[in-house]
Formats: sequence, structure tokens, C-alpha cells
Amino acid sequence: MKRFYRNFMGNNLFSFSIKYKESDLWIALDKKETGLSVLAYNYLISLRKELEEYATNTFLTSLKPLAFDENAPKVAKDMLKASKKANVGPMAAVAGAFAKHIGQYIKKLVNPKKLLVENGGDLYVYSHEPTTIMILSTKTNLYLDLPPGEFGVATSSRKIGHSKNFGSTDTTTVVCSDPALADAYATAISNKIKNVHDAKNLLSRKFEEIQDIIVTIDKNIIIKAIHNVRG
Repeated sequence: MKRFYRNFMGNNLFSFSIKYKESDLWIALDKKETGLSVLAYNYLISLRKELEEYATNTFLTSLKPLAFDENAPKVAKDMLKASKKANVGPMAAVAGAFAKHIGQYIKKLVNPKKLLVENGGDLYVYSHEPTTIMILSTKTNLYLDLPPGEFGVATSSRKIGHSKNFGSTDTTTVVCSDPALADAYATAISNKIKNVHDAKNLLSRKFEEIQDIIVTIDKNIIIKAIHNVRG
């Protein structure tokens, strides 16, 4: 899938992409560091190889949580934890987990004041200043204003992207402090929504680790958020 949404991201930031097998990440930060793209690329390869060596067919295909494994590599551990909390298979958290680990690796290396890592539409966000995230939908575009801090922003859609989606939302966007958890919850929530009634009913529930949920479906926008969302 052509990642057209990257055209709207990272204004005034130094940005680059790294690709290895199915992984295609876009990275933007307020510092231009020589050799950073090579370091990030090599780290991506090491994370991929660790996961590939560990992942069984069950890990790759299960639509339900698996037992936590203390001996799993760090990315797999995050995926297992997130999938357990959201009640989905571990691969539902893979994009967010990779964005998180690449982001935290770069953060430790160069100590930026602003850093974005996008992987399959899911984001790791670290910033000393407010950040505005555009949520692209088939009907209308929304804007989510995040305060300074570290966040995971994940979107699941029946129409955009290649991930499995059993729901009917145009977009389901979730914000958590952990990108892997945001990814897993975006999948879990989106899968349960078949109509506007489902969306309103689901968003009326309490989600302790979710900060924002924004759903667009059938020309309707349903929001449960602590941060500002605007059209």
C-alpha cells in the first residue's frame, strides 16, 4: 500500500524511511544526525530477526492472546502483554511494538526534543511541545491535539491498510502511553463495531489504559477522549 499519509507528516522535521522485508517505518525528529538512518535500519533488522527466530506459527496466526513467555525477545514480550490486555492475538500489536522500540532506541541515542516514528499508520510520539495528529478518514479528516509527552497512536480501519479487520468502522483511533497497547486496542475495538450503536455502546465503557478513542463510521464521529479532537 502506498503510504500517502506521510505527505502530511513531519513538517519542519528531519525525516527518513527505513525498510526491511515487510517493515516500512518513517522517522522524523528535530535533529539531523549523520548515520542515524543506518543505525535505525540495523536495529530494525536485529528486532526483526529476534522476532522471526522466536515466532511460531501459532504466534503469527492466533487471534487470541497467548501465554506470556519470560524468555521471549523484548518486542514479542510487548506484543504478548498488549494482546492479553486487549484480548486479541499478539500480531495485532506488531506495528505499534516496532514503532515503540525503534522510537525509544533513537530517543536514547540522540535525545531529541521531538520524535515521530510511524509504522503502518501507527505512531510512536515523543515531544517536549504539543503535537497535532491528523486522523485521515474516508469521510472527513480530524485533528487530535496531544500535550508534551510520550504516546502511542494507532488506527485500525476496514478500508485503509492491509491488517485484518472484522469491524465496519472507517477508522478507529486509540491513544495510549504504550504504542503496542494502542495498536492492540485499536484492533480489538474496531473489530467489535458493526454500526453506530455498537460504537456508542463500546465507548461508554471504562478503559483505564486508553486516553482517547475516536471512531468514524457511516458519516458519524464518536469520541471518548481526554485530549482535544477537532474537525
